[in-house]
Amino acid sequence: MTWRVTKYKISLQNYYILVAKPMKLLFVGYATVDIIQGSLHPGGAAAIMAINGSKLGHDCSLLTILSQDSIGEYYQSVLKKHSIDFSQSLLNSPSMPTCCIDNFF
Repeated sequence: MTWRVTKYKISLQNYYILVAKPMKLLFVGYATVDIIQGSLHPGGAAAIMAINGSKLGHDCSLLTILSQDSIGEYYQSVLKKHSIDFSQSLLNSPSMPTCCIDNFF
């Protein structure tokens, strides 16, 4: 990987930022759905890292197990929205792990 150091001068301070070329990243692990006060949110460390990697401009793939029920379809739509390739994932689980949080505050 090639790193390019870019110097920015903002106000009276110097900031150095490392800028890397976009990478192809594969994340392997659970995809869970967090239900927080009735609304669905993607969960699972591997999936969250894939989503964040995609937001940073990397080409991300996720290898996991997803279901074909409404929660699995929701999760697949989130992955598609962030352009995450999950074509090698298993899509035949009867259900997905969920975490319910009713009283967040």
